[in-house]
Amino acid sequence: MHGKDDIPEGSLLARAIRRALGRRIAALRGERGLDRAELARRIGVHPDSLARYEQGGSGIPLGRLYRIASALEVEVTALVPRPRHRKRAPSGGGEDRR
Repeated sequence: MHGKDDIPEGSLLARAIRRALGRRIAALRGERGLDRAELARRIGVHPDSLARYEQGGSGIPLGRLYRIASALEVEVTALVPRPRHRKRAPSGGGEDRR
C-alpha cells in the first residue's frame, strides 16, 4: 500500500532523484580518488551495477545505499539530494484591494 507522499517509481520526479543521487555518488567517488571498479568491490556489486546507479538508470536498495555511504566515508544523508523549493506564483492574479 502506498501513502500520499510516495513517489511513483516511473515518474519524472523519481528519475530525477535517481539521477541526482547517482551524480552525487560519482562525485564523491571521484573526490576520494576511487575508480568505479574499486567502489563496486567495496560495496559488493559488479561495476556495471554501480554504473547504472551512478547514471540514475537503476534504483538503489536502501541497504546498498548505506554500504555506499560507508565506503565513501559519509553519512547516507550526504548522498540524498535535497529538494529544491520552487517559488509559487501568487494566486488570485493580483493584490487584495479591500
